[in-house]
Amino acid sequence: MAHRLLAAATSSAAALVVSAGLLAPAAPAAPAAAAVPASVPASAPAASSARQALSLPGAGSTTTAGRHALVPGALSQDKKDDLEQTVSDSEPASTDQVLFHQGHLDIGPRIADGRWTLQIRDDSGDKPVWRRLSDTVVLVKDETRLTVPEDETYRFIGQPPGTSVYVLPQTEKQGVPWPGWNTQSPGALKTMGKGADFTLDRVSGPGDVLMYLENGTLEKPQVLWDSRKKERQNIFAEANSHTHANWVFTKPGVYALQVTSSAKTKDGKTVKDTQVLRFAVGSATDPAPGFAADPFHGQAQAADSEQAETVPATAVAWAVAGSVVLLVGAAVVVGVRRRRRLLEAEEGRS
Repeated sequence: MAHRLLAAATSSAAALVVSAGLLAPAAPAAPAAAAVPASVPASAPAASSARQALSLPGAGSTTTAGRHALVPGALSQDKKDDLEQTVSDSEPASTDQVLFHQGHLDIGPRIADGRWTLQIRDDSGDKPVWRRLSDTVVLVKDETRLTVPEDETYRFIGQPPGTSVYVLPQTEKQGVPWPGWNTQSPGALKTMGKGADFTLDRVSGPGDVLMYLENGTLEKPQVLWDSRKKERQNIFAEANSHTHANWVFTKPGVYALQVTSSAKTKDGKTVKDTQVLRFAVGSATDPAPGFAADPFHGQAQAADSEQAETVPATAVAWAVAGSVVLLVGAAVVVGVRRRRRLLEAEEGRS
C-alpha cells in the first residue's frame, strides 16, 4: 500500500502536532550534562552519563478528547518551525562510522558520485553532514520506553495495554534521536520529477517495527510502515518536502530495515537506491554488530538469482525438450540404418 505525503502537509508541523501526552512510568530526571556530539565515533565508548535523559510524564497520564498520544510527553509549545530547513549542495559528506544517540537526522536521496543515492543527513551538530547508512547505527535507549495505553486507537501496535515499547517521537525531544526523511537535496531535486518514494522492503530484528503519523486531531494514527506485513510498503513524498513520524520498536536488540528510495526523473527514467537503516534498541544492546547487520544481502542475491534464472529456466526446459526430441530422432535414424545394414548383411549371406 502506498501512502502519499503532500509537501503542504509535511512542511508544516501543524499537521503533525500531537496535543496529548501518553501515560508512561517517568524515568528519573537526570541532571543536565555537559554538551556532547549527537553522533559519536563508533570507536568511542557509549557514555550514558553524557546523555540527557528523556523527561517523561508520570503515571497519571493526560488526555485530549479521551485519547492518549503514543509519544513522549505533551507538547508545551508550538513546533511549527521544526520542519522548516534549508538543504545546501555545499554540505559535506563523511565516511566515519558513528553511533547516533540524539538530535535530528533524515534519510533522503542525494546525488553522490553522479548517482542517485539514499543517505542520512545528520543535522545534530553545528553543521549538517551527509552519511552513508552503512556507517550509521541509531541508538534507541531505555529512556524512550513508553507504555501502551488502554486505548483501542493504539491496538495497531499489536501489544497488550501496559506493555513497554520503545518510541522515537515525531516531534523532537531532547536527548533522543529524531529520525525523519526529506526530498530537499538540490541535486536530487534537479533529477526527480514530482517527488520520491521511500519503500520498506524487508525488516530483520527481534521484534516488530512500526512507523506512524499522529496529526493531533480525532483522526486515527496513519500507519506508514509495519514490519508484520509481508508486502513492500511505500511512502510517496513530494519534491522539497520534510517529514517526521513516530517509530515504535517492540523489543530490544539490533534491527535492520532495508529501504529503497526511487523516483521518476524529469525525462521519464527511473532512479533508485537500496540501503539498510540500522537501529540498536535498548540500553543493554551492543550497537557494534549493527554496522555489520545486512541480513538481506544474501536474500537479495538469491532473489535476483532466482529471477535471473526464471527466464533461462524456460529456455532450458525447451532446450531439454528439444534435446529429447533430437535424441529420439537420432535414435530412430540410427535404428533404421542399423536395420538396413542387418538386412543387407543377410542378403549378402544368401
